[in-house]
Amino acid sequence: MADISAADGTGMGNPSPGGRRLLVHAGVILCLTVGVLGGMWLWVWGPRYHRIMKVAYAKVGLREMAQLQQIYHLEKARYADDVLTLATASVNPNGFLRDTGHLLDVKSLVFANSQQSFAITAQALDDAHTVVRIAGDEHAIRE
Repeated sequence: MADISAADGTGMGNPSPGGRRLLVHAGVILCLTVGVLGGMWLWVWGPRYHRIMKVAYAKVGLREMAQLQQIYHLEKARYADDVLTLATASVNPNGFLRDTGHLLDVKSLVFANSQQSFAITAQALDDAHTVVRIAGDEHAIRE
């Protein structure tokens, strides 16, 4: 009797047909899940993430510019009127200008200064050209 069960493939050495089917179904489900999640990242989550990050990077760029405005004001007793003048307050003016171009739409930069305060407005590099703004004076920066 033991010889018959070993010969028909139902012995302990061979996986049962039900076990193979379960592994195949698990593999198909895994592949479908990876495909669906990849598609969601590619067409839904990824574009949204990149849009949010471009606006966040623009805000970081404006914060850097605001800090440079404060430094420029300490040195010159006035605020810079444009990005090229502001770059002179940077330790690395060329790097500052290059990075500003990667973070903001440089053509959209608007400097509004008074004797006591400054405001900088620009557009982020996202598809919606989100407007970002920062203001401050020699003591504080307000977003």
